[in-house]
Amino acid sequence: MNEKPKILIVDDLSQNLLALRKTLSGLDVEIIESTSGNEALILTLEHDFAIAVIDVQMPGMDGYELVELMRGNSKTKSVPIIFISAIYSDTYHLLRGADSGAVDFLAKPFIPEILLSKVQVFLDLYIQRMHVEYQKRMLQELVNELNAKNTELETEIQQRHEAQSALHESYDTLSRRAVQLEASSEVGQQVTSILNIDELLTTVVESIQKKFGYYYVGIWLMKERQENDNFIKVEAILKAGTGRDREQLLRIKYRLPMSITNNVIVHVCMTEQYFITADMHAEDQFILLDGLTKSRSRLVLPLKIGNQLIGVLDLHLDRVNAFSKEDEVILPILANQITIAIRNANLYQSRVYQK
Repeated sequence: MNEKPKILIVDDLSQNLLALRKTLSGLDVEIIESTSGNEALILTLEHDFAIAVIDVQMPGMDGYELVELMRGNSKTKSVPIIFISAIYSDTYHLLRGADSGAVDFLAKPFIPEILLSKVQVFLDLYIQRMHVEYQKRMLQELVNELNAKNTELETEIQQRHEAQSALHESYDTLSRRAVQLEASSEVGQQVTSILNIDELLTTVVESIQKKFGYYYVGIWLMKERQENDNFIKVEAILKAGTGRDREQLLRIKYRLPMSITNNVIVHVCMTEQYFITADMHAEDQFILLDGLTKSRSRLVLPLKIGNQLIGVLDLHLDRVNAFSKEDEVILPILANQITIAIRNANLYQSRVYQK
């Protein structure tokens, strides 16, 4: 999970490769370049690429031939392709590019901001997919560990009665974590393809509430105003929320100004650190909003894109000491998936409005 995503850039002219590398230099990725189709084909077999930006007109193997060969290989058939061409931008070549497997086609000289925006969308989808696959691997490892614990339990239970309690506790912990990971993975996969922001947020809170059985789930988004070059946090707005049996415990669009100091949501927005408590009724510093007075355990997670806070995920349970150490590990992963999904939906809607 620590390895940077890789982007392949292919062009037979070094100055064009330099321009592409400069455009993409702000991304947290590893850029690998090639000056020919044959060399690029070898690189695709040696590396796993998140996206490839390929020039059409090259001596020897051109961009179309390269992509057709990539689409014929199971390892590279799903890599998103962006074609770039100085002369082939007519309808015929646009259609040929699509037939060969490209997902986009830009004419040279390209506008750096447009290329960067397109690459960022595919990069976010790749990162999201890698998170889901990582969670699946973690889940399988946990299942394997559970099986090993079961075998160990059956052997040792006859020899040491005292070890039985500890092993049961370990088994329960691993089982709970496996269920949480599976639920988190299912929610993450469910929201990946939703590009309408309102539908996305409603689906997120309802899915989390159903999968985890929380007393209440809410998503608050941050509203800011710009003063000179700075963005000032103004208020948090409840964009989606649901309780058990889809009960609306708080009205949607409930607003919390950042001037309120005794509210957990405001506290997390200002500190940008997660908040967890075993019992809200024992918290002297914070009060509960009307409608959530039955809440006891609470976990509030910041939703951040880089260094920018866009909102918070608010989770409630109506019993004390209900959130575990496993929750503090797994739920931030889910929050990160939600953040990426929100960003993708916002990017999509902004492009729709621009059109």
